[in-house]
Amino acid sequence: MSIAVESLHKCDFSDVAEGDLPPVPPGEILAHEFLEPLAITPYRLAKSIGVPQQRVGEILAGRRSITADTGLRLSRFFGMSDGFWIGLQADCYVPPLNRRSRLKNPTVRQDLG
Repeated sequence: MSIAVESLHKCDFSDVAEGDLPPVPPGEILAHEFLEPLAITPYRLAKSIGVPQQRVGEILAGRRSITADTGLRLSRFFGMSDGFWIGLQADCYVPPLNRRSRLKNPTVRQDLG
């Protein structure tokens, strides 16, 4: 989709500006940004990084989180930084927590005595 420069003032970007877009699950990024463009099958990836094919399939389907171990294996395989995949996974947890905490406005008290 393209937008003419003249039409930009009519567009509502509030959802983007406020950060209300949900994070993209790591499995979707793995599938669409890595496996598909590189023509790598889930089976081949699983064998290459030494994990069960079921684990890769569940990550791709969004039914399983990326653990530190799997994240490190993916990072080494694709030549990414060690924390890349864990960072993507953490992004899926942090925004929902931030939204909930804004609603409840919790008070944190530290009793050090």
